[in-house]
Amino acid sequence: MSDLLLDNLTVLLAIAGMVILLSLVQLFLAINQDKRETNAGPIKELEEIKVEIERKEAQKLEIEGEVEKFRKTIAEQAELMAQADYLQKRIEELQTEWNSLDSKRTELNDFLNETEKVQVQRSEIESALQSAKTELAEIQDRLIQKEELERLIEQFKQSKQDYEMELKKLRDEVSDIKQLKSDEERLKVEIEKLQRKIAELSGLNEAKDSELIDVGAKLDDLRAQTDEITKRHAETKEERTEFLAEYNAEIVDRNSIRKEKEQLSAELEVLKALIADEQGKRVGKKPVQDRLAKLRTPPPSISLFEKLPLADFADEKAALKNVQRQFLSEGLEYHERVLNAFHTTMKTNETTQMAVMAGISGTGKSQLPRQYAAGMGIGFLQIPVQPRWDSPQDLMGFYNYIESEFKPTDMARALYALDVYNNPGHALEGRMMMILLDEMNLARVEYYFSDFLSRLESRPRRELVGDATQRKDAEIELEIPDANDETVRLFPGFNLLFAGTMNEDESTQSLSDKVVDRANVLKFGAPKTFANSRPQGKPPERQALSKAKWDGWVRKPESLGKDEERFVNAKIDEMAEIMKAFGRPFGHRLRLAMKSYVANYPESDRFNGRFKTQTALADQVELRLLPKLRGVDPEESSQAFGDLSNLIKQELIDDDLAKAVENSREKSFQNAQFNWGGVTR
Repeated sequence: MSDLLLDNLTVLLAIAGMVILLSLVQLFLAINQDKRETNAGPIKELEEIKVEIERKEAQKLEIEGEVEKFRKTIAEQAELMAQADYLQKRIEELQTEWNSLDSKRTELNDFLNETEKVQVQRSEIESALQSAKTELAEIQDRLIQKEELERLIEQFKQSKQDYEMELKKLRDEVSDIKQLKSDEERLKVEIEKLQRKIAELSGLNEAKDSELIDVGAKLDDLRAQTDEITKRHAETKEERTEFLAEYNAEIVDRNSIRKEKEQLSAELEVLKALIADEQGKRVGKKPVQDRLAKLRTPPPSISLFEKLPLADFADEKAALKNVQRQFLSEGLEYHERVLNAFHTTMKTNETTQMAVMAGISGTGKSQLPRQYAAGMGIGFLQIPVQPRWDSPQDLMGFYNYIESEFKPTDMARALYALDVYNNPGHALEGRMMMILLDEMNLARVEYYFSDFLSRLESRPRRELVGDATQRKDAEIELEIPDANDETVRLFPGFNLLFAGTMNEDESTQSLSDKVVDRANVLKFGAPKTFANSRPQGKPPERQALSKAKWDGWVRKPESLGKDEERFVNAKIDEMAEIMKAFGRPFGHRLRLAMKSYVANYPESDRFNGRFKTQTALADQVELRLLPKLRGVDPEESSQAFGDLSNLIKQELIDDDLAKAVENSREKSFQNAQFNWGGVTR
């Protein structure tokens, strides 16, 4: 770059010198020309010379300006040269840095190569995983096929046994035939001897003929008796059918009577209202606040419960251990399966509206929900059912038009206290409450509780409860006129848990299918031994469980893993086929409730993984399916019972439950109607 600048400068200087030289030559030539010319006036020549000099000076100035420009250009070029030198040095430094980064570039290339290898390995692993999943699905299909083959093998073994018995019978008959042939040959030998004794035997033959006639008559009598027994058996079945028809007709008659009673009651209330209006004209009606005063007064048990501090359980497992401590402090012993079953039923109250404890008196049916509520930190209200109950008013209360006030039951007062929409800001808003219907089958459950169950079933999903339109169908109407002659509506929220007990004796009623379909029925069997349990330790400190913590324990059926859900669906499908064979099919509601039960079954140190799932499904067979088999003929449904036993023993791994089912079936042969007796663990 510097050589180029020097060359340019030299050229410029040469050009400038040549211009000056030309100017001097021209000047010299002009002078010489002036000298050769004739003597013109020296003044004129001098003036011309001055003009020429001035012109040359102007040219000189122009040349000097150009030279100055060149100088500036040269200076700029020098600055550019300096910048170029700096950039050259920077390039050298960067080259040095670039050279120093060769090792890092090598490491980076190695890393990229390793990453590509890992990516390839990942693709291979994913491909292998997909192949494994496919193989797993094939294995599961093979397992199902294996189960089907095992069932067919069992059938084949049974058939083989039957065939072997038939073959034995045939062999016995062949042996008899051979013996007869032998006897025939022997008789042929003796025939001559018999012919010689014909005279003697003629009388004997007549006697034998007479005996033979008598034997034939007896045989006819026996056949007639057999026919009579068969006829009586058929008549018994017809009588049973007629009895069931009469029973159903009686239920229809009772329903019609009940409806007529309700209609008359409504007319009576209208008359009372007219009387109240007439009296109101004279003495005046009570204000709205006075009409609801008793309803707004919570029961004593709730007043005490709302003062308790909130529980600080670490997790669900800690809460269940606290319940176990409460049991021991009261001298009570319940199997872990029983506690888990009751707890899970309470958690699934969105799909299963209540838990029912059934069995003989004195087996701890009432103590289980009471002490569970105390240990879990849940409010508890016991409602004793009366035999005379035949309408929802017996459960909730009624409006007295004469006194212009509502006469609520404790249950109605409890529902109002926990209804956040009618009673916002109350202390119980964020707490849980359990209501126990004690001896609920002293009266017909469907008469007083059926409508309430329908309301519970109509509750929207938890995330939609805040919408008044979604909540309307589940609200319970109380005939309490307000200022606008409208009714008061109560919403039974998910902070309410429902349980019931039922004794099984001659004074009680059986549960209807509507109640059984919406409940988990815990059947308390007779105890194997009578133990003298004593209180152990002090009861835990009374606390109140928050609804937020309870909701955190509740899981939806969608929380099941893919493999777990696949297994659960397959077993429920199998249960559905077995129940069809019994003539007791179930629908989508029960299927969803069973999946919800499995999803909410608590974790335990003893149960994990798939075994926990099998335990929960076995519980659903015990709590949901077996109570629905009431009245099934155990003999006609022997194949279905066999399939059910295989499911329980081989796939759900619950030998105690399988033995209990078989014991209940054997006891049911006496009256030809299955009655589930429960399992004692």
